[in-house]
Amino acid sequence: MDDHETPIDELERIFRLYDITLLAREAPEETETLSGETARAVAETLADLDLYDGTPSETFGEPERKALERFRGMNNFENHDLVVIEDALARGWDKAGGEGETRLVDALWHGLSRLDRV
Repeated sequence: MDDHETPIDELERIFRLYDITLLAREAPEETETLSGETARAVAETLADLDLYDGTPSETFGEPERKALERFRGMNNFENHDLVVIEDALARGWDKAGGEGETRLVDALWHGLSRLDRV
């Protein structure tokens, strides 16, 4: 950690991963689905990660959710239902930084942050 170019950024990244993968959160009362430009951007990112082979669109359907399920399993986010993952992405995408997988994780963290830890 001492030799990292940006140690504070790296600590934040590690904390967010810890927060998403190991800490439980209360279930949301209502969930949002991915749609519009956010759905397209998430599908494009999943395609870039070779998890989705369809044509990204503003509709997030079953093929996109299967790709999101693969992403969830690949990153050990099983402590959150897929519906909660989709909701977190829908709510957190515009606040997230970075690109690719980094942005997906950051969006999840932002979207989940509104929920209390249990």
